[in-house]
Amino acid sequence: MNLKETYNKIAEDWYREVSGHDWWEPGLYTFISLFHENESILDVGCGEGIDSYIFVTEFGLKTIGTDIYKDKKIEEYKIDFKKGSIYKLPFLSSQFDYVYTHDVLHHIDCVI
Repeated sequence: MNLKETYNKIAEDWYREVSGHDWWEPGLYTFISLFHENESILDVGCGEGIDSYIFVTEFGLKTIGTDIYKDKKIEEYKIDFKKGSIYKLPFLSSQFDYVYTHDVLHHIDCVI
């Protein structure tokens, strides 16, 4: 089973298990404090879209999330989502002020 198949299989269980855990929020809020309202951000490897949701609802950032699989939460959050791999992003590099990744880089060699 490859990484994409594994995440598709465990996504809902993982989300249920970690929702409510907030250990990562202080770092995220410090990072976001550097941005200005209406700037744009690409959330690469957005998974369930939790960070993208915070970017949009709490900070007014124009956000697009992308991941190798499409799951259910991102639709519920009404976040602009594009399915894609970190290796073949369907965007021009000049489209965003920032690119953000959370728990992504350690998977790079697995998705080649």
